[in-house]
Amino acid sequence: MIGLILRFWCIKINPGHLMVTVAPEKICVIGPYNWVRHPSYSAMFLMFFEFSFWLGISWKLIVLMFWFLLIGLNYIARMEELTILQSPLGKEYEEYMKKVKGRFIPWPLNK
Repeated sequence: MIGLILRFWCIKINPGHLMVTVAPEKICVIGPYNWVRHPSYSAMFLMFFEFSFWLGISWKLIVLMFWFLLIGLNYIARMEELTILQSPLGKEYEEYMKKVKGRFIPWPLNK
């Protein structure tokens, strides 16, 4: 449930940023984007765990599926960041990356 709420919050704050194939017009830095650079993907991780435990899936299968999800979303997030860095917003996004260090998990040393 927490993952779903976070996902809807991300969509409400930044509706055009579900997946970046073209660089966005502006960088969202409010709400959950103030803590992690890809909060929508963080929400997907939470939803994955919530539904896995709710369905009673074996913890070994959960760990295996988690690694596939982590590798896939990390690759997608990295490609999105490269797209933005190569856009006119590149310098602004570099500053955002310095300020918000966590890609999926809040980094304790942000700011």
